[in-house]
Amino acid sequence: MIDTLGRGTSGFDSAAPPVAIFDWDNTVIKNDIGDASVFYALRSGSLRQPRDRNWRYTSPYLMDDAAQALSTACDSLAAPGEALATNTPAGQACASEILSIYSKAKTAAGKPAFSGWNYRRMEPSYAWAAQLLAGMTPDEARALGAAAMVAGQWAPIGATQQVGSDSKVTAWLRINEPMHDLIATLQRTGFDVWVVSASQQHIVEAAAEHVGVTRDHVIGIRNVEQGGQAYRRSAGLWRRARWAKRRQWAGEHRTGQQPHHLYRRQALLD
Repeated sequence: MIDTLGRGTSGFDSAAPPVAIFDWDNTVIKNDIGDASVFYALRSGSLRQPRDRNWRYTSPYLMDDAAQALSTACDSLAAPGEALATNTPAGQACASEILSIYSKAKTAAGKPAFSGWNYRRMEPSYAWAAQLLAGMTPDEARALGAAAMVAGQWAPIGATQQVGSDSKVTAWLRINEPMHDLIATLQRTGFDVWVVSASQQHIVEAAAEHVGVTRDHVIGIRNVEQGGQAYRRSAGLWRRARWAKRRQWAGEHRTGQQPHHLYRRQALLD
């Protein structure tokens, strides 16, 4: 492919270079930066109490049992908009409830957490991970992703950590060096390299910098922003973003905008 399409070949056009897309989690890295960021946020007490202490605001698909379980475990920890002390003994039950709903789509008591989503189009837990960042600025979300990425790379392979009451939560990440090398080779030979992920946009931006992929070449779940902060709505999921990018390559969109602007107009979570 490089010999056929890359810089120096007869068909190469620097104004319309060939495009290469990489999935991020368990492709460019081993394990999942979205998972790692949720775990890190819970261990550092970075998530915030939702508006009116109403957890239904965090997802339109959150069931009543799950919203009630979160309220019971988390309401006393902070005022709305303030950081939840999930990194303290008093916040252990809240951390455990959030972890269970995120990782198992069930409450800690085993009741289903989500209902009513389009099974063909989205994964409500992934969307919820992005929506839990409500109140953070883009830079704060990137800082969270960067911290989770560094912590995961420092952890030994196979290491686990305690989050809430669960002591066997995956703690490690690694860059897949053959994929890193492939990305660098493609960039060097003129390919336009992108990362597409079902993790939150700013989280992946921070991680992708480790392999030389810039922010404007990352497509992830994007929160709608209000006043420079993430809001509890997601503007789109990775599959919609990937379709938008494909349409742009095919010439169906000639807006001059970057691909992520194409899918911000097509909200999946209203």
